[in-house]
Amino acid sequence: MAKIKTIKTKLGATCYDIEVKCNSSGMFTFDVPAELGSLIEKLDMAQSYKYSSLKELEDKVYKIIGEYKEAEIKTRLVVHIRFAARGEITRGEDGYILPQFSDIGGKYYLSLFGGEKDSALKFGYSILIEESINGNISYYNAIKTGSTYNSPIYRRIGDYIASNYRYHTNKDDLILPYTDDIIDSLKSIERQLKNAAVFLSELLDNDKVEMILSSGNFKLLENKEI
Repeated sequence: MAKIKTIKTKLGATCYDIEVKCNSSGMFTFDVPAELGSLIEKLDMAQSYKYSSLKELEDKVYKIIGEYKEAEIKTRLVVHIRFAARGEITRGEDGYILPQFSDIGGKYYLSLFGGEKDSALKFGYSILIEESINGNISYYNAIKTGSTYNSPIYRRIGDYIASNYRYHTNKDDLILPYTDDIIDSLKSIERQLKNAAVFLSELLDNDKVEMILSSGNFKLLENKEI
């Protein structure tokens, strides 16, 4: 497939070359740079089609780029929080699974393969760049680069830039505006969960685990002679 033309376009301070090609049957296609295709989803999708004329192709490309340039685009940093649990730790005092952890519509139900009955908990969070184009929202992983990183001005907030690929979220996911206080609180929760995990690993690896569990004296873990 022979290259016959280059369509040049500029977004912000960045210039992009779109290569136009024609096959032996007289059908036209175009290739967009990965960064531009990630930025304009319609353009990325349009490059998978064949066009019967150069004019048809150019009209399509310019129309999509024009719509993007005229769109109302807003970006902000957000935090996507992930949490789910199952097993005995999700039961109330009456012995029944609490509704938020139910496998029937429970918002925080943790699905595991194989029907495991052990207690399990999942917790994590990601810093994302939220992009709204005429009200249509997409999310991208926010990559911290530092102020000297050379990147397009769009999809950049402070020291963060967006990855090229969309980040998948579900409609019920908890997404909060980014603040340092929220991140500090989430890090504190992570530390508490880490302490619990380390405690259990040290307990179960202890040579005197049977004695410790029988006595309930967990301070014995701190005794180097045990």
